[in-house]
Amino acid sequence: MSKPIEMSTEKFMQWILKQFLFLGKMKRI
Repeated sequence: MSKPIEMSTEKFMQWILKQFLFLGKMKRI
């Protein structure tokens, strides 16, 4: 809990990556 900002950023980055992968699959179809 010393650096909550980094944890939030990591989760946000992971969410962005998932969104890009999902959009990539949708475009391929």
